[in-house]
Amino acid sequence: MKLIKSLFLTMICFYNTFVYASLGSYLFCASQKNPNDWKWAPALPNGLLNYAQEIVKSDDRGTWIVGSGKTSMYFHSILDMDYIFENVNDAKLFCDSLANVCKKEHGENYKWVGASGYAVAPNSWSYILVHYTIRPGVRSRAVCPNWTYQSFPNKGVLGDSRDFFMD
Repeated sequence: MKLIKSLFLTMICFYNTFVYASLGSYLFCASQKNPNDWKWAPALPNGLLNYAQEIVKSDDRGTWIVGSGKTSMYFHSILDMDYIFENVNDAKLFCDSLANVCKKEHGENYKWVGASGYAVAPNSWSYILVHYTIRPGVRSRAVCPNWTYQSFPNKGVLGDSRDFFMD
């Protein structure tokens, strides 16, 4: 009987981890003066202004960004957003909006953004990967500005290949 209970609990834990892992992660803010100085982004009861719930969900524990966990060819953790922006300017505006959440809550120095927990390892500082259309049928991607890649657009951890992800 103990074995059955143990297996049942293990299956529930695995299922819950898998379900949340496919949904997204929480936004955190890192200081440009000291990237090791980081804080969780605040809860956004109404979501992120001007963005649908399919991109950033309202959550009472923090800012939840919808996406899937990936690992780059350099073995760096990435939150790959499950959304394609219409152009590079829209993608940059989204990244800037995340940074503005951080700066408004924690001060102007907290402008680098990342994600952690659930879809990505809770002990990992993950980059936030956004996709955007360059022209019809052609897409590109970049990571939101962070402690490593401070400009946008950037190649980030992606290099020139489209095949750098491992699920």
